[in-house]
Amino acid sequence: MYNIESKIKENRTFFDDLEPKEGHEQRFSRRLKQAQSEERKKLHIFQWHRLLKVAVVVFILIVPSAILFENHYANGASEYPAEYIQARQYYQRMVDVKEQKVASITVTDSVTLRIKNEAIMEVAEMKKNISMLENDYKETSLDDRLFTALISNYRMMSEMLDHVFIELDNKQMKRR
Repeated sequence: MYNIESKIKENRTFFDDLEPKEGHEQRFSRRLKQAQSEERKKLHIFQWHRLLKVAVVVFILIVPSAILFENHYANGASEYPAEYIQARQYYQRMVDVKEQKVASITVTDSVTLRIKNEAIMEVAEMKKNISMLENDYKETSLDDRLFTALISNYRMMSEMLDHVFIELDNKQMKRR
């Protein structure tokens, strides 16, 4: 760098006296426009390149996740026979309706409160048992005895909720 500066200083008069050739400004502006347009193209390509990279990363993350999610639920639906799935849905809807009926009864005294709380705890315990039986049912290659036990548990839960509802309803009738 020092050599260039010293040469320019030594030959300053030579550089200052000469005027640029005719058309120099036009050539300079044309080259400047070309350079700017190339820079814009590079920037434009760079932005598309960056956008493409983001799209590829999103694709790589989402597609396998979606495939795993779909496979998980497709396998989950076929873990049980259709007969059990239908029976479970039927009894689960029935139990849900009966639980709501029991929950809708207003508590007026300590006996009613005790009965209602015991029913809620009993239902929770029965649901745990059903969950354990379902796991065993899957592990033992869908044993018919476990299928019968599961259906029996749903029936017992439904009957127990019926009994609790009738008892709570009778207690309320006696109070009136």
